[in-house]
Amino acid sequence: MTGHELAPHVAGVRGRRAWEMLRPAELETLLDEAPVAFVPFGPLEYHGPHLPLGVDPLIAEGLCARTAAVTGGVVLPPVHVSAGVLPLRYGVPFGLESLRGVVRTVLEQLAGSGVRVIVLFSGHGALDHLHVMRHECDRLM
Repeated sequence: MTGHELAPHVAGVRGRRAWEMLRPAELETLLDEAPVAFVPFGPLEYHGPHLPLGVDPLIAEGLCARTAAVTGGVVLPPVHVSAGVLPLRYGVPFGLESLRGVVRTVLEQLAGSGVRVIVLFSGHGALDHLHVMRHECDRLM
């Protein structure tokens, strides 16, 4: 079985634009067509008994995938490092500096890979989380 046969099952909603399922030549072709990388962010946290713990990153991933299908580009796997997570059971919180380091690394690596447009999309609305993401984007520009 090749990676192409696995991609729809493993990559799910991101389909043929899932960064981790692409071979280098496929990634280069997609980035030549549209040098855009979408990076969904969201924590694993409790939102009530009716929702999955990953609802924030699932929403972000779905919106990134739908946008990439229209505009082109590729979609990275969701990043679950998030700040401002409520201290409830099942949550996986990270501090602001951990988030800052991850965002900075992702931005620098993508920019160094020839990606011209990087879209960080958060399904999580905590202000401190969003401020860190915004600050790191501004710093790179």
